[in-house]
Amino acid sequence: MASSPDQNLFSALGRTVVLVADADAALVFYRDILGFSILHDQTAGGDRYLHVGLSGQAQAGLWLMPATTARERELIGRQCGGQPLLVLYTDDVQQIGNHLRAHGVRVWDEREDADSRSLHFEDLYGTSWSRRNCPSDDGRRSAGRRLDHRIQRGCGSCGDAEPVGRALSPQERSRRTTVQRRR
Repeated sequence: MASSPDQNLFSALGRTVVLVADADAALVFYRDILGFSILHDQTAGGDRYLHVGLSGQAQAGLWLMPATTARERELIGRQCGGQPLLVLYTDDVQQIGNHLRAHGVRVWDEREDADSRSLHFEDLYGTSWSRRNCPSDDGRRSAGRRLDHRIQRGCGSCGDAEPVGRALSPQERSRRTTVQRRR
């Protein structure tokens, strides 16, 4: 099947696989700290199919897939060789940075360019992400507003009585320190 410049072969982007050591721990991070929603959570044949994403964007999301082989376990947190796995859009990069730091998330490379602000952060396993604001209002801004609002409502450091998320285990702190030293 050939495509022309004005014809798409596919109708939408789907899930991006993120290898994790523990699906429940990853869910706490992505849901409680980043404000993602559970899009799909089913166990079949002994395997768990856990997908998270942004509300209102049910087709695109993350498949939090537990690593099962030695090779997959080696790739946890390093799937993209230190480059961001995805870029997430928001209206307020500074608010997101403050929120992430309040939850012990490593944030770096905060900068302001002529037309945008951005920062990088890593998940509980060291996977790198990029947050960026969008100067144009082309549909991505409304998704960013929803994400910002969810984070504000669910966070103790943003106004609620109790912070959500969890403290890092000694093993995770050690791993995070090791990853930071490599950079």
